[in-house]
Amino acid sequence: MSSTITQVSLLRDCRVFRDFRWADDPDLDHFGRFNLVYGWNGSGKSTISQLLRSLELRQEPQFGDVQLRVGSREIKGNEFPATPPETVSLKVFNQDFVKDNVFRSDGGEIAPILVVGERSVAAQQQTEDLRQTQSHVQQSLENAQGEKESLQKRLERHCADNAKTLKDRIGEKAGSAYRNYNLPKYQKRADLMIAQDDHTAYHLSESDRHLLTAHQSEDVRPTLTLADHGLPNLTARHSAVAGLMSQTVASRAIQALIDDAKLTDWIRTGLALHEDRQAVDCLYCEQPLPASRLAALNGHFDDAHEQLMQDLDAEIRRCNTAKDSLATLESDLPVREQLYADLAQPYEGAKTTLVKCIGDAQDFLDQLLEDLEQKKTRPFVSLNLTHSPPSLEDDHLSRVKLTIEQHNAKCSDFDAGVKEARIQLEADFVAGHLQDYKALKDAVRRAKDAEREASERAKRIRTKIEELERVVLDHRPPADALNDDLREYLGPGQLQVDVREQGYILVRDGVPANDPSEGEMTAIALLYFLRSLDSSDFAVERGVVVLDDPVSSLDANALYAAAGYIRRRTEHAGQLIILTHNFTLFREMRNWFRHLKGQRSTDPAKRPARF
Repeated sequence: MSSTITQVSLLRDCRVFRDFRWADDPDLDHFGRFNLVYGWNGSGKSTISQLLRSLELRQEPQFGDVQLRVGSREIKGNEFPATPPETVSLKVFNQDFVKDNVFRSDGGEIAPILVVGERSVAAQQQTEDLRQTQSHVQQSLENAQGEKESLQKRLERHCADNAKTLKDRIGEKAGSAYRNYNLPKYQKRADLMIAQDDHTAYHLSESDRHLLTAHQSEDVRPTLTLADHGLPNLTARHSAVAGLMSQTVASRAIQALIDDAKLTDWIRTGLALHEDRQAVDCLYCEQPLPASRLAALNGHFDDAHEQLMQDLDAEIRRCNTAKDSLATLESDLPVREQLYADLAQPYEGAKTTLVKCIGDAQDFLDQLLEDLEQKKTRPFVSLNLTHSPPSLEDDHLSRVKLTIEQHNAKCSDFDAGVKEARIQLEADFVAGHLQDYKALKDAVRRAKDAEREASERAKRIRTKIEELERVVLDHRPPADALNDDLREYLGPGQLQVDVREQGYILVRDGVPANDPSEGEMTAIALLYFLRSLDSSDFAVERGVVVLDDPVSSLDANALYAAAGYIRRRTEHAGQLIILTHNFTLFREMRNWFRHLKGQRSTDPAKRPARF
């Protein structure tokens, strides 16, 4: 069985109560069933109601030392949390209850939404807090979305610009696979390079890049031919000439002829002419030729001499043939413009080296020819060569031929070579810009993660708000009941409520009330409080009902109606404590209490009401 409040035994250091003890005043009666406490503002009424609300909520009071007597049991403030429900059952209406049970959400240009009920208020307050958080999270989400979109555009611009650059460089020729090169193709190549982590393998040197760029834009060229020229054996020529130069003719030589090469050549030619014509007279002076002189001259020009002359002439022909073959080889060499651009430079280098060697060889052969001509004039003297053959190796000609073969190979497989050049140029270009691409892509990924995180957080908050709004809806008192109570409490034609989503809007004379007064807010809270006395968790006939200033800020007409309503809703309470500074209410409650059954008993202890 729940007990009633007997007295406030002790209030020490409790605001206006420095050291109050109930027992110190022998004229102070214990609380009865009906109790009316009157006092101006600041006299301690709110302290007492807050003390009783702490007991209702089973919370230790936040001020001083307190002690209540409930029935015959003294309960200290620090014992409130452990006080069993059956010891005392209270419901306290005061400003704390109003704050905890009526939530006013300002709607700007529309009427404010009111939420009534402690659980609903707690849910609505949490909802409002979450809405504030939701606003920040939504801003973060929008910022993340903006950042992501900005970075995405930068990445797309990077890819689009680079794809266009590649298209302009290697996609101009008809038949190029890069004529339709675009952003997705560039991005796919870059992503593959990142996945395989092999971008360093594709970097080209500046010279290679230049050659491949030139080659991919070329047209197919004709194949080149180079006759199978053999290089003369200069060493063999040197050895042959050296041998001839060292030979001497052992004959009956005429000293005058030995010393005069021009005369010797003239006479040798003349002897051959006279012999051919079988002349007996000198063809020059037409004088008879002495037999002894002819015999002496023929002795000078014997067979050994003639054989040497023939050998020298033969070697002269061989040297001239070698010279002619070198000249033909040089004239047959293609010019560099006939080769593909990437082969022109190595070909020109090999050709230059070969041409120089040909020139050196021709100079050497000219020297041998001079030596042979000199030997012809001095057949009776052994001569030495003073120069050696220059280097004329097959390797020089082989390098030229190899470059021409490479050119011809390109001609036969031209399309494949151009395709490979473009593939290499694409890979080199993408690899060169991969660091920027990867940085942008990583930034986009981080921005997407931030957006996703903000979106998920916003979704969680939205879900929580929806859950709390359902709590408000599930515990919302019926509007009809509230309106009935308002008409009874404030009189007809006054304030009414209209359902709006999770709460109500106030309507005054059919028009939204954008500025409800503090008294009207208190009135709504009180009506809800009085309705709660009929809840299943509180037995009003056995409970204690406390009302602190229930008619705050009401005008006189409304106050009379409110006093009657309070009386009808609380007259069956097990114990009623009313605290007020409103004298009109005090008078109305006093008149009610004075007419209670037994109030006129001569025994004060038997009177149901206390003042």
